[in-house]
Amino acid sequence: CGTGIHTQSLNVRGLDAVGVDIAEGMLALAGTNYPHLTFRHGSAQALPIDNNSIDVVFSSMALQWASNLHCVAQEIHRVLKNGAVAELAIMVSGSFEELTLARKLAQLPEAITPLPTADSWNRAFRGAGLAVKRVITRDYVDSHRDIMSLLRSVKGVGAGETGKQQKVLSRQDIKKLSMAYHNIYGEAGRLPLTYRVCHFRLEKNA
Repeated sequence: CGTGIHTQSLNVRGLDAVGVDIAEGMLALAGTNYPHLTFRHGSAQALPIDNNSIDVVFSSMALQWASNLHCVAQEIHRVLKNGAVAELAIMVSGSFEELTLARKLAQLPEAITPLPTADSWNRAFRGAGLAVKRVITRDYVDSHRDIMSLLRSVKGVGAGETGKQQKVLSRQDIKKLSMAYHNIYGEAGRLPLTYRVCHFRLEKNA
C-alpha cells in the first residue's frame, strides 16, 4: 500500500479498504497520512487477511518484486470470496529496455532486475484456480532531463521484499551511461524510459 494513497482512493469509492505493506516505515507513513484507515504489516506472499473474506484485491506496481509468483496467486485466491475479483497492475519483462541497451553500450554489467513475463503471471494465476478475465499490456514511456533523474526514478519504483541489491555505479560509470544514452536517443532530447505493465482482472469462481 506504500504511502496509503490508493487505499484512500478505494475508501473514497465506497470500499472498506485495508492496506498491506511489508515495509513498517511505509505503514507508519500511511497511518499518519490516513489515520482513519486500517493498515496491516504483511507480504503479498503471506497476506494478513482471513480466508474467503475479500470482495476486491487491488495492487498497483508492487507484485513484480515477489520471488514466488505461485505463492502470490495462491494467496489472492485464498483471501477472495467466491465470485470476487482482483485488479492488478504488474510491471513485466520488457521494462527498462532503453536503460538495458545503454548499459550494454557503456560496457557496464547488466542490472539485476529480473522481471517475470506476462505469461508467467498468467500461468501462476490459472494454476491457483483464478480465472483470467482480462489482460491488457501497455508500455508507459517516462522521460527525464538527465541520467541521474532517470536512475532516481528507477530506484523510486522500489524493489519491495525480494529486489536484488544493485552494484553502486561510480561517477565514471554514470558518465559513460549518460554518454551511451545520449548517443542512442539524441543529445538534445530528454531520456526515455519504458515501463511495460500488465493490467489483470481475475475472478475466483471456486
